[in-house]
Amino acid sequence: MTWSAALILLTLAHAGDASVAPIEGALRTGHPLQAAEIAGQLLATAPDHVDALVLRATAWSRAGLHGDALGAFALCDSGDAYERYGLDAHANSLRATGRGLEAAALRSEQLVLLADDTALALLYVDLSDDLALLAPTQALEQALIALSSRPGSPQVHAALSERYLELGDSGSARAHAAASDAITLTLRGLVAQSRVALAEGDAGRAWAILEEADALRVRPDRLLAARLETRRRLGDLDAALAIADAPAARYTQHPELMAAALRAARDAGDAVLWRELVERSVPVADHPLVRAALQEGSP
Repeated sequence: MTWSAALILLTLAHAGDASVAPIEGALRTGHPLQAAEIAGQLLATAPDHVDALVLRATAWSRAGLHGDALGAFALCDSGDAYERYGLDAHANSLRATGRGLEAAALRSEQLVLLADDTALALLYVDLSDDLALLAPTQALEQALIALSSRPGSPQVHAALSERYLELGDSGSARAHAAASDAITLTLRGLVAQSRVALAEGDAGRAWAILEEADALRVRPDRLLAARLETRRRLGDLDAALAIADAPAARYTQHPELMAAALRAARDAGDAVLWRELVERSVPVADHPLVRAALQEGSP
């Protein structure tokens, strides 16, 4: 389920509960840390407030604080509130911490609930992302199922580009990335194109593609990770480290971003930053990308 769909369900379900409205508003406007803080204030006076518990865990997940999110989800009951909008965030945090198979199993519970082709296709994309790097062939299969449901979805084509690239098929990856952007410009499509360029050894083209994302006015973890890795590949380590040390990157535990930052710190010989990144990456250390970066060693 997409975040917007989850928030629609959340709003409808709690139209009469004014206590959670500020939390919902902070999530809806893209301020998850603020949402978590408000939820914490509510829980200080009502520690058993079921929806506030789920909302706080969801907020931490969206903020990229996946270790905190999983700890918070452990306190949540698997009731109606959790199923409405916590399950998806829970699965996302499981994936980020290297537990993609568990994430896929959890997310699969939604398959019987969705009848809309678009929502179903996006769920299969999520399942594909859960299985990526752990079961790449099965991950590709999930993305192909999504394509059969929504062949005109740019998100589906971008996901397929990523899956083919992970399997070493750069030609198919390039074709699906181009198909995604031909439908409409999306962040995921641009990142997919940049990954193909990096895989083909053209970091300059990858950076030029990512600069197009400025028109989308977004700065999520996925874009920061792509920018950081591309600057590293270009040999511009000062710029790469500046991205890694920016406020938007410092609080998140996004595994792709953490892996790129660890490699940039190692390449720059910055042992202090590398050790700091190792500490920050503990909750996601079992993710395949982070584990590989850590195994490459210190500066």
